[in-house]
Amino acid sequence: MTLPHQVKDSAILTKIRKSNPPEDGTYRLVFELTDKSIPQIFALAPGGEYGHRLVIDLPHKAEVTKAKPAKPAEKIETQAALPFGTDDIIIAIDPGHGGNDPGAVGPRRKYEKHVTLAISRQVAEKLNKVPGIKAVLTRNGDYFVDLNKRSDIARKQGAHLLVSIHADGFHKPQPRGASVWVLSRRRANSEIGRWIEKHEEQSNLLGGGALLNDNQDEYLSRAVLDLQFSNSQKEGYDVAVRVLKEMGRVTKLHKPNPEHASLAVLKSPDIPSLLVEAGFITNPEEEKLLLSSNHQNKIANAVYKGVLTYFEEFPPDGTLMAARKNGIKHTVTSGQSLSVIAKNTAVQSMRLKQPTA
Repeated sequence: MTLPHQVKDSAILTKIRKSNPPEDGTYRLVFELTDKSIPQIFALAPGGEYGHRLVIDLPHKAEVTKAKPAKPAEKIETQAALPFGTDDIIIAIDPGHGGNDPGAVGPRRKYEKHVTLAISRQVAEKLNKVPGIKAVLTRNGDYFVDLNKRSDIARKQGAHLLVSIHADGFHKPQPRGASVWVLSRRRANSEIGRWIEKHEEQSNLLGGGALLNDNQDEYLSRAVLDLQFSNSQKEGYDVAVRVLKEMGRVTKLHKPNPEHASLAVLKSPDIPSLLVEAGFITNPEEEKLLLSSNHQNKIANAVYKGVLTYFEEFPPDGTLMAARKNGIKHTVTSGQSLSVIAKNTAVQSMRLKQPTA
């Protein structure tokens, strides 16, 4: 591209030209804008077919374009869809252990890994029946998944929450009861330091970049990661409180409040996470309970209710549950059936037939 370069059909840019550099060995480009803008500048590490990249974002008012008038029905449909999102809330359910890692072993030589998978499958099944929620499993069979990979699996699925299911163990048979754990602040601080050193992964986590100045980069990254950890820890703790409350109704509790621990599966800064200990498999009585399909269902139902009540109250923006909470207004157009409207808005047909006040 030769300079100066005239830019056509741009909402913000009119010309790109060069100018006298401030010092030898440097190069200055000038972007002439149509309106005031505060640029956001960051670097991207090499990836795929691309080398080192410098990205300049120029926030601006959306360009107003003339569009052909739509048909009345199409226009009404578009307006009805704009005020609310339809995204699912993704819940990652993590069955502890698996494969050559059996977990805790009970007096009857029963393995924790089988109990955790059975409960996790039931939790996922219950959540998947709720419109607007999608549950995914980090493993769905008796195989090994590295602890450090479980959060990665949840992240790739776009999870809003990670729930790891376990059964406790001890070298003595007396301890019993369920508990729920969240990440300790000490582990969070050490993880922040680790993420800062992993520049490429940090770039992906922070949405694609960091500031150019190395000192500013580290301070900003630490600040953003600290905020992310604080937010995810708070959300994880709030869900943990609800899950523990529901579990207290169906089984004995080992800990009355959520506990903090330095556990690898809880270490993701961007995904609220909690670990559920369904009971002590090393306790003879609880081993029998944990092997019972009826008790497994009770534990699964408690986890399901705790998670559901949280997201019913605090649904993420842009999700179908947020739309349902805030209320959906839909204008019926000619030819639409109740079944179609119900499918698009996740409202049962019978409820649509009920008169409103």
